[in-house]
Amino acid sequence: LMESALHIRSGAVISLHSVLGECGFLNNPPALVTAVLPTSTSKRPRLGDVTTSTGKAFRFFGLAERFFPSSDEERRELLQPGRHCEMFRPEAALLHWLHLANMQRSALTMPPLDVDMEVLDIKLLRDLAAKCGLDHALEIWQSDVEQLTETVLAEARPV
Repeated sequence: LMESALHIRSGAVISLHSVLGECGFLNNPPALVTAVLPTSTSKRPRLGDVTTSTGKAFRFFGLAERFFPSSDEERRELLQPGRHCEMFRPEAALLHWLHLANMQRSALTMPPLDVDMEVLDIKLLRDLAAKCGLDHALEIWQSDVEQLTETVLAEARPV
């Protein structure tokens, strides 16, 4: 199903909810496939929702070209190896979500706080965040996740 995204929109790379749901980061991943397409002043791909004749649902988001790999080294760092279609690593997918959610004109809300951070490579996440200028956004969101986790744990303790 995910491979179909590339046939629907040339240049699409699986990211966001699809990647984070598949790896177990999200508790309730959506049934639709989410993918990102590179955008720039000269690239304006068709974005939004697409439902195929068989009822399969896809959602395409535009993302600045700087978030896409431009060298073999970046491909190894950003994309999952051995997949049948291009698929970002979960760490990159989370950063894409944070970036899009922080954009004024985006309808995408912040990632949920009840997530499983243990499935991510935290060092890679921080390195990628620093490279793309999202380290502050990541810090704020991670702080919110930690506060929620502490609250849930405190409420679960017997009194």
